[in-house]
Amino acid sequence: MSRQLLCAGVLGVLTLSTFVSGCSNAPGTGSDTAVTGTVELPLTAQAAGVKYRLNSARFTIQGSSGFSRVITPAADLPIDQEVLPADSYVITLSDGWVLEAEGPNDTSFSAVDAELVANPLSFTVTQGRIIDVVFEFITQGIPIKLNKGLANVRISVSDCSQFDSYGAAIAGYTVDCLGRIDQNSFIIDDNGYLRRNFTECLQDQTLIPAIDAFLGLQYETRDTINFPTDPLAYARECIAGTWATWREDFDSSGSTECPDWTKSGVINNPTPELYDRIARALPKLPAPDTGFTPQIVDAIKINSIYSLSFADAAGTDQKCGSSGACAALCAGGFPGFVLSTDDGSVTTDPVPWESNTVYPQGQDPYLRTNYYHPMSYYGPLPGDLFGAVQRVGEACSYYDSTSGLHKKTILQQNCAVTPDSGSACVSLCAPAALQ
Repeated sequence: MSRQLLCAGVLGVLTLSTFVSGCSNAPGTGSDTAVTGTVELPLTAQAAGVKYRLNSARFTIQGSSGFSRVITPAADLPIDQEVLPADSYVITLSDGWVLEAEGPNDTSFSAVDAELVANPLSFTVTQGRIIDVVFEFITQGIPIKLNKGLANVRISVSDCSQFDSYGAAIAGYTVDCLGRIDQNSFIIDDNGYLRRNFTECLQDQTLIPAIDAFLGLQYETRDTINFPTDPLAYARECIAGTWATWREDFDSSGSTECPDWTKSGVINNPTPELYDRIARALPKLPAPDTGFTPQIVDAIKINSIYSLSFADAAGTDQKCGSSGACAALCAGGFPGFVLSTDDGSVTTDPVPWESNTVYPQGQDPYLRTNYYHPMSYYGPLPGDLFGAVQRVGEACSYYDSTSGLHKKTILQQNCAVTPDSGSACVSLCAPAALQ
């Protein structure tokens, strides 16, 4: 590992500023007053209990003034650090790299199939600027990136579980729209986005914009979200990529027919009286994060129960087995949607902030004194950020990473431009300064 004199820069993934300054012994300059900066090349990461590393990596860094350096760090080095003259650069990862993973039950690293999205990349070492150098890999629907920082080239892994609730919302609205969900309900378009493959609902046409609203999270052409890091940076890879991986597995499963779904019951149907009781059990905000999810968060889920049936006898002879198992397989492109199955039924548990129900004035159960949607407590921090657009104006909790506190704010509208519906809007739980 190259550990040269650190002349400039405050290193670390959490650092949000850098500087360059005069430094002696700067490489390749021949001057005692050369302006330099640093580039970090961390090659390992960990997420969701899986360790990742980039093996056989060979980086070439070339500056516009003729500076050139080739770096071939070992895979088990946590960080390779280079000092560079102030300049504009292009960095290239040469062919031959291998992305490797080691799971919690593995004894060694093994190669995984991965695709390098963009290569080479450009960056500039200059005074007073934050430099982003992001190498991005996709493997099995999981985005893996060499993350951004202070002229850093960094491996990090972001799994897709943070998008499960949004995918579950898409699946739930689809089932209620079509009475089924299967391998043909959606398609991947030429640009890699997941899009619905139907134009009408059997009964409630308001479900079409509800589906498009959460599909709209994939698109960059949306209202500004001024978070320190983009919460939707991997929305397309996680929503479309996860579905595409599932579709390949489904096609090779031997099953071809999916059951019909009929809603037969709802548990925890929202009422003002229920949410008065829930409000009393919610943490009082602001509150420090304890690392634990309050039990009340699970209690507010709205369990929907569906009975299952096949349209014809051919559907009863599927490789997936029972109708419940087949339903779970057919909805597998949206992890987190199916809570449990029985031989002839499925239970799901959507969260209330993703409900598109429009209540008459004065009857909204979520507008109760002291109630807020505990979105920041749902899943890994920062929790859920988006809900149905019908929830705009209701209170919610968001996580403030600066203070480590869960705080209360009001859901605001946030829209994207999509090819299917034009403007697709959700609600966003964030303080006004971040929107």
